Amino acid sequence: MGHYIHNWGVSMNKVMEKKFIIATTCEIPGIDVYILDIISVTVDDLNMEEVISKIKEKARSIGANGIVGFNVEAANDGNSVKLIGYGTAVKFVEGQWAID
Repeated sequence: MGHYIHNWGVSMNKVMEKKFIIATTCEIPGIDVYILDIISVTVDDLNMEEVISKIKEKARSIGANGIVGFNVEAANDGNSVKLIGYGTAVKFVEGQWAID
């Protein structure tokens, strides 16, 4: 990746400290990341907020502060519809610069 936002003296760690990024793309422009793991969650109804909440919780539990390549699929098992959310849990490379 290697693209950086202009350095105005605000560290990436401070800016991203409380933020969690979920991207449907496979990279986040301007942010280098370490890939931690591929993760997924299943929800027994069509509740998208629950999918996002569960996948963020799962990602944070392994030290991630973002997910790239996030996608959601619906599956019908004959009796009910389930949502399956999946993506790659990532951690931002320390020492990058960004603006808030």
